[in-house]
Amino acid sequence: MNDLTATQTVTETTFDGPLSLSTTLLLAVVLLAVFAWSLYRERHVLGSRTTIGFAVLRLICLATILWMLLAPTRVLVETDTTPRTIAIVADTSASMTTVDPPGTADEIRWIAAKASGSTLSDEPGSVSAMHPVVLSDNALVSLGIADRELVASIEAVRQHRPDQQVAKSIAATQKAIQRCGDNVQRLRLASLVDHEQSQQIEPVLRNAKRLLQSPEFQNFQTLAKRLSAGRTPRQSDWRESLRDLQHRVRGTLQVLQELSRLVADAESQAIATYPQNSRIERVATFLGTLKKQTLESMDRSVNIRWSQFSKVSQNLDDVESPHLSLLGQVADVNGSPAESHSQSVAMTNLSSALLPLRSNESQIPIAAAFVFSDVAHNDTGTVGVSDDPGPDVSDEGTTSARTHFVKLPTEVAASLGETPVYIIPIGNANRLRDVNLVGVDSPTVAMRNDDIVVEAHLEAYQCQGDRCTVQLLDGADVVDFREIQFDSDFVSRTIRFQRRVSEIGEASLSVVVSGVDGEMTQTNNLRKVIVNVTRNQIKVLLADEMPRWEFRYLAQLFRRDPKVECDEMLFRPRLIATGDRQSSRTFPTTVDQWDEYDVVILGDLPPEHLPVAAQESLAEYLRHRGGTLVMIAGSRAMPDAFAKSPLAELLPVTKTNERLRAPEGFAFQATREGRSHVALMIGETQQATQTAWDFVNRFSPLHDVSSWRRPKPTAKNLIAVVPRRVGVPRKGAAADAAPRIAGDEMPENQDSFLCWQPIGRGRVVYFSGPDTYRLRFLRGDRYHYRFWGQMLRWAIASELSSGAKQVRLRTDKTDYQSGQDVDVEVRLSGDDGVPLVDQSDVSLRVTSGDIDEQISLRADEEIPGLYHGQVNSPRAGVYAVTPVGDFIDQLPESETAHDLGLSFTVQADIPMELSDTRCDRVLASQITELTGGQVLPPSAVAEVLALTDLEPIVTQTIQQTPLWSQWKYLWLVFGCLQTEWIIRKWRGLS
Repeated sequence: MNDLTATQTVTETTFDGPLSLSTTLLLAVVLLAVFAWSLYRERHVLGSRTTIGFAVLRLICLATILWMLLAPTRVLVETDTTPRTIAIVADTSASMTTVDPPGTADEIRWIAAKASGSTLSDEPGSVSAMHPVVLSDNALVSLGIADRELVASIEAVRQHRPDQQVAKSIAATQKAIQRCGDNVQRLRLASLVDHEQSQQIEPVLRNAKRLLQSPEFQNFQTLAKRLSAGRTPRQSDWRESLRDLQHRVRGTLQVLQELSRLVADAESQAIATYPQNSRIERVATFLGTLKKQTLESMDRSVNIRWSQFSKVSQNLDDVESPHLSLLGQVADVNGSPAESHSQSVAMTNLSSALLPLRSNESQIPIAAAFVFSDVAHNDTGTVGVSDDPGPDVSDEGTTSARTHFVKLPTEVAASLGETPVYIIPIGNANRLRDVNLVGVDSPTVAMRNDDIVVEAHLEAYQCQGDRCTVQLLDGADVVDFREIQFDSDFVSRTIRFQRRVSEIGEASLSVVVSGVDGEMTQTNNLRKVIVNVTRNQIKVLLADEMPRWEFRYLAQLFRRDPKVECDEMLFRPRLIATGDRQSSRTFPTTVDQWDEYDVVILGDLPPEHLPVAAQESLAEYLRHRGGTLVMIAGSRAMPDAFAKSPLAELLPVTKTNERLRAPEGFAFQATREGRSHVALMIGETQQATQTAWDFVNRFSPLHDVSSWRRPKPTAKNLIAVVPRRVGVPRKGAAADAAPRIAGDEMPENQDSFLCWQPIGRGRVVYFSGPDTYRLRFLRGDRYHYRFWGQMLRWAIASELSSGAKQVRLRTDKTDYQSGQDVDVEVRLSGDDGVPLVDQSDVSLRVTSGDIDEQISLRADEEIPGLYHGQVNSPRAGVYAVTPVGDFIDQLPESETAHDLGLSFTVQADIPMELSDTRCDRVLASQITELTGGQVLPPSAVAEVLALTDLEPIVTQTIQQTPLWSQWKYLWLVFGCLQTEWIIRKWRGLS
């Protein structure tokens, strides 16, 4: 029993015997007369005292018998009255603060609802003042309810339910049809603003009235009257006639939909300006009017339950003015405007709004639920349901109360039973007029004189018939452009530019869209990309024990590339050495000798060919000269034979004894970090890269990997090795294709095929198998060439930095996500190039907008002259970093003439809640259809309340206790008779 149920107890006594009370009294009079007459005859024989005694005994006996004949029963009647509940649910997510452009969010219906008020009165005076839009919407909604009740009647007849239930549904259907007809009649009497529009509406209005007066509706009216009076319908086929009426109702609904649209359009044209209110302000204003004019009068007989939701649902029943508190709820959840782009904005979870309706259904009967929302469901995580709007609700969306895991709003709606949900959608259902430069793909590293491809992805909304210009800028100069014609309301285009980079350093390229008139915003019309342009010559040392496929293809690849100078060393079947290694026929043994190479690639070499001295000098070359070492594992020696040598300390992996078993082979699997890494961009775009890797996994899988494959904590895993049947293949891929594991689900210690780690100024790259040549399968040299070309460019790009001779600054990239830490390396050296140590006075100044702060530097323990600084969790913006301190102030003019600082960009992390504020009317329709409700305009809420059964649920419990069925009454009768008999025998009387 819930707290809203009122219990009334009544106790009374009833007589359920075979004789009525009057008959019993008459019998009592007759028997008393007989007893009196018989005693009167024997008075002389019995004596006065005995006569009086016998009279008392006979009276007691007679009274007892009559009491038992009346069968008195004590009846205890308990009446429980439970009021029905109406749930008012308002969306307070961040998107509800949106101010929609005029004329895009069905404003006329909000204005009409406010102008006419929200009343349930049927008085002519109040109804005639209703706005035409309200009348047309009421007619449409009431007939929609009639259709729902008619379906319930047909289903009750089909399942042979009691006649009372069928009659109740038919009565509700007739009531809704009657109100529909009344609204249509009142609309004919209402005056529209525009006379020309009235002429267009009049034929539709006449057609609607004609349909409502058709024989199907007239016969149904007669049927409803006879059933409500408890009489049998005259026509024998009245059950089959319900189907015919259903078809007529559906056809009339289509006419009323057109009528509602025409009336709204006509009234909209008469409004010069619309009020510029946010969505939540409109809802709060409407609910205030509804509460004052309608809900307050219903409070005594109906329970009004108020709640609000965003990511979680909160009860507002204890709030004095729940409709006004909605505005405060939005402000508290969404924070200040400066924080509106953070991840803490309130998301929309419709499941959290629907779930309390299901959980309370067994306790409080919910007659109808009205949900005011833009229906932009975008949060599918765990939903907390709170009965208290207080501070128990956390930012993570959990509460101190129950916590439920919710999948989809439609699944929750399907479990609501008989609770109809009416959704009042608010907001623009279409994307606003906008040209959005979604993204720009380009290589982040290129060699001098490379021809790079810059691919821009463009989307345009509500721009049909317009055109714009997409320009490629190098600095401030326009180097190429394309003109785009928009031939529909939604256009998606990909524009490709090709640009040759001829200067070493950072090439700053921009893609700019000219935009269109009336565009929502132009902040998304510009994208910048930074390309690190390296020198156009790379010197490589390639060495292996035997000419494996990997060695052969790499040697041929580097020989054909005019930008790569490759020295080769091969030891079996005979020693081969080329280039600078031809004379010595051995590996370098000093740091200077190793420094002749930009990249060193070592295959499956045994330790006897790479002595300890060469390994130690190689390590120094990496740490202090900034070189790159690539190690490719093999089955004979590398790296297992070097487990106790200096080379093992450079490895980014450790050995594992776990055996990988996959009968159908292994797949290359890009990790979260690897997907955006330049070395893995084997296609010209990210989509082309993904397609290329999937192709290799399907047709040329791995079959074996080294036991040295578990990345160290300091390593960065770019490509994992996974069995081909792990996970679920992505849509459209072949059944045996390698799955795409989401970055958040990829374990950091995943077995690695390609990983790397920094070693001082340099880096070590490790392959757990000689299998990159599989990129050539059915595709020639295209993917293989691009992979190693990008790998070499990335390897030497680490030398690039900003600044001058004595002060160099570097970050690992130029674009960061919001909240991501930025590591800055600073290298200080004297005029003679000698690294400077103990420069504790030097710090970094970080500026962006109103941000101006200094961060301290930490000296690198292994590399003299290298200092590290970190910008922690910067917010979105463009940041400038410059070194400051006494050392910087004392630099000569030749140094300060250069720009000693650098810049990086932190991209705004705009959640979907704010980036896409469209009203999803399709989802609203799905939810209402599953629950038996409707998608309502605000102007028709009062009409639904008038047609909803709000009578309280009354249940009675009757407890009957018989007062006569006890042995004592029978013994009393026998006792009186026996006493008289004993006295007569004792006195010798007859």
